[in-house]
Amino acid sequence: MGAVVSGFSARNVAFHGLPSSKIVKYAPNVEEAIRLADLDWTVSLAPVYHQKTMDGVETYSPVDGKFLTVREDTQQVLGSVGRNYRTFQNADAFDFANELLGFGVEFDAAGHYADSTKVFLTAKVPTGITVPGTDDNLDLYLLFKTSHDGSSAIQAQVTPVRLACTNMLNLATRNAISKWSARHTAKASEKIEEAARTLQLVDAYRSEFEQISAQLLATEVTMEGFESLVEEVTVSERLRVGMINTWNNSPTLMGPNGWSAVNAIGEYLEFERGGRGSVETRFDSNIDGQTAAIRNRAARLLLVR
Repeated sequence: MGAVVSGFSARNVAFHGLPSSKIVKYAPNVEEAIRLADLDWTVSLAPVYHQKTMDGVETYSPVDGKFLTVREDTQQVLGSVGRNYRTFQNADAFDFANELLGFGVEFDAAGHYADSTKVFLTAKVPTGITVPGTDDNLDLYLLFKTSHDGSSAIQAQVTPVRLACTNMLNLATRNAISKWSARHTAKASEKIEEAARTLQLVDAYRSEFEQISAQLLATEVTMEGFESLVEEVTVSERLRVGMINTWNNSPTLMGPNGWSAVNAIGEYLEFERGGRGSVETRFDSNIDGQTAAIRNRAARLLLVR
């Protein structure tokens, strides 16, 4: 196992590495962040028609309760939705985040992926996380995202990023909420309430994350123990071999303990495993998919040892 290297990693934070991602850290408001990221296009609903041919004559009749979401500047169809679906333009979806700027939060990056069906905005929280008793620091981001295909609501998620390796460590905690649906509202007072709720959830998550990281740091993990752990979190021999290689060779780890184990697994899955998946699918996996599930399973198993 390598020794930890202090300072910053040369790797990109995951949401900076998406093809459409633009840095918007100097944007004074959501509207300008959206413009800088080339997200100032609009989405509309178009009816779905059923084509019929009778006696050689083609007719078209609307399908009741079915609509297409369409990106207006390119006329690209983004998805198929029902009668109760409500479109939110990109700036409108995240407008409550303007209220966070008064608390020291800074916008960071914005972009779209999955053929424009998903849009995101990230913001950096002024106070990050330090693993208790160490100089291992994590920046803390808020990831806001929405979809234009009906697959997800407007969501907010706390996303810690470890400076030594830029691992995204959005660990699930027992009591604190790390991801929630953001409420869209037109009222200024309610936007302030939503911003305050967001910061309260961030503070609660930061506190519990520090406790979890301290527990993991205090949990001894031998080579044999790590091999047993990776056998429990994945059935893939290729992934197991890769995780063990990272455990043995990564210079960012902090000794034979649970904190290093979780980081070795995350570092391999996020940066080293390769494969045919696109940057976008790996990003989704890191946030909500296989990578996040494996990393969280590893942490849960270690915390009950």
